[in-house]
Amino acid sequence: MQSYVPVEHAVSLIPHTTEFLPLINAVIGASGPDRRHTWDRSGKYATVCKRVVDPAGVRERIPALAAQVRERLQELFSLVMEAIRAYQAGELEVSAATFVRAGELEEGEGRLAEAERLYLLALEVAEAADDRRPEILALRRLGRAAHAAGRLAESRDRYERSYFLSVRTRDLPGQAAACRSLGAIWAEQGRWADARAWYTRGMQLAGRLDPELRYPFLCRLAALALQVGDLDEAEAQLEQARQAIEATGVEQDTAPWHHTRGLLLDARGDLPGAERAYREGLDRVRQPACEIRMRVDLGHNLVRQGRLFEAREEARRAEEMAIRRRLVPALVGVYGLLGAVAREQCDEDGFVFFEQALELCREQELPKVHEAAVYHEYGLFLQSCGHASEAPAYLELARELYREMGLAREVERVSADLRGVEG
Repeated sequence: MQSYVPVEHAVSLIPHTTEFLPLINAVIGASGPDRRHTWDRSGKYATVCKRVVDPAGVRERIPALAAQVRERLQELFSLVMEAIRAYQAGELEVSAATFVRAGELEEGEGRLAEAERLYLLALEVAEAADDRRPEILALRRLGRAAHAAGRLAESRDRYERSYFLSVRTRDLPGQAAACRSLGAIWAEQGRWADARAWYTRGMQLAGRLDPELRYPFLCRLAALALQVGDLDEAEAQLEQARQAIEATGVEQDTAPWHHTRGLLLDARGDLPGAERAYREGLDRVRQPACEIRMRVDLGHNLVRQGRLFEAREEARRAEEMAIRRRLVPALVGVYGLLGAVAREQCDEDGFVFFEQALELCREQELPKVHEAAVYHEYGLFLQSCGHASEAPAYLELARELYREMGLAREVERVSADLRGVEG
């Protein structure tokens, strides 16, 4: 006889360490809706932790899960020992590159701290090598790890070092890769001119390597123009991106183009047009994480159209995909969408979605930028539901987190909302 346990109870009894994260995600991935509450009021507010799981079913999967963990550890240990062998043999470039591969393996499992330690070892070895390419790659990987952890200043420093080292060694692919990441970091900090300069430089370098490589940069420039409110510039960049795809004759992943097009039409107030763009993107999407983000943005579009039931349905589809694919961090955006639906309905019980999002941020040890965004939306939700006295505390938490990360644009956005609440 099956005995179901609420996910929140099961997860609370598992140690919250990186070693147990695969088991936590396996419990979440094996869960399902509590059918006893599918049609009652509590089912409407169900989140991942309110789902139920059969411990016996998960236990049956443990040998396969343990085998996956063993396989990963075996590969990881083999890479580290190969890096040591190469180092002892004086093959420093091989050693550094192998340490990078080991770090990428850990990073792919969400073990950022462990990945960063391996990247630092790679950098230490690479700095003594004659070939600078492993050093350039190690710096980029360290930049990526710091970026994912929300340490933007450190990330920027790593990428800048990789860029200038690439310039000295005439490594065009390395320069283009660093430009893309530096543009993203400056954009997050609201430094639009700097972001544009790096994206433009990267696009020019990419064009010298291969014309089809210009397409991702053009999409990023379009997204940047959207962030600063220059809709005509965004339109022009997207048109250039479309032409670049057609000119190369190479099949590209066009989902990002349709996604950005949807955001542009949303900003123009063409809600039906934006909806069509999102749906066209969903027809072409290749990456599950990209599909989840697009469904969340489509859901927000439907909220603006007043189609709350459909918005909730998109959120639940995205939720199911995130759970099935074990993309647990993606659930934060999903619950933000469900919170937005509750906000439109002035449904005070919608607070459960924000609380769940915050809990996921902590359990998954996500970068603080995600937690700050949830606090921001939580404050606006409380204000909308008539709890104006409670809203400023959440907005202050969001502003302080953004300030700690140096995200000036977000600090100003939250400050403007605080003035609206307190005024």
